[in-house]
Amino acid sequence: MHDIPGKVIGLLLALVLCCIMPFLIITTEQEMVNRRLLTEDVSNFIDTVVDGRMVSDAELREFNSRMASYGAIYDYEIHHYQRTVNPDPATGNSYTVSYVEVDDWKNYEKGDKISVHIWEVSSSSTSRLAHKLTGMFIRDFDLTITARIR
Repeated sequence: MHDIPGKVIGLLLALVLCCIMPFLIITTEQEMVNRRLLTEDVSNFIDTVVDGRMVSDAELREFNSRMASYGAIYDYEIHHYQRTVNPDPATGNSYTVSYVEVDDWKNYEKGDKISVHIWEVSSSSTSRLAHKLTGMFIRDFDLTITARIR
């Protein structure tokens, strides 16, 4: 009779160790792999734009489909910073380079910059379930990568 609480605690501990912990480990590992792959996809997209000096509709469709394949919902913004070169008013012999954000983010010139900001809108269902079961929290994905056009 006195052993019943110990058996209940043992069963709960066995449930946690055999079912819930492997689920949490797999979920966390998959989230980290997805984030690394998403970072690679953003870098590849930027490399394509840097080499081609433009964002084509086909590249944008491929980028969107890759973002949709990871389980979580992501949103992004593409910024185009146009390079301007102005003479230095103090000396007159040197030049200053500055960047101004422009609305056209599909066509680029040499020296311009492209910046892609991507963030997580909603986490995956497995991540939400892990959070509900154990309170485990994985910080939302938020990444900005910038590159200069060659």
